[in-house]
Amino acid sequence: MNIPARYCTGYLGDIGVPPDGAAMDFSAWFQVYLSGTWHTFDARHNKPRIGRVLMAVGRDATDVALTTSFGPSKLEAFKVVTDEVPAPEDGSFIQRILAKSDSIADQQAVGALLTQKLH
Repeated sequence: MNIPARYCTGYLGDIGVPPDGAAMDFSAWFQVYLSGTWHTFDARHNKPRIGRVLMAVGRDATDVALTTSFGPSKLEAFKVVTDEVPAPEDGSFIQRILAKSDSIADQQAVGALLTQKLH
């Protein structure tokens, strides 16, 4: 089929879904490149989700391992929390995000995406 694809690893919080009481954890999904942009697919959840935090992309899980340990190790504690922050009605958050971007292309892409979300 010759469709470019990549393995993605990151964190997927529970924004927009009912909490199930279990601790949230790292997650993996994949992206395919179609019509000039990357599209996210998630075989585990199989429905659109918001709040993905992309940490790394690669060919497979070995390329983007969250940790690589040599010798004994013990994780004492780990906690990640995600919360949805409502956007101001006037769209002022768009200007704050765009002001922090160094790239014109980034500014245009972020601006287009956020403007779509407002309307």
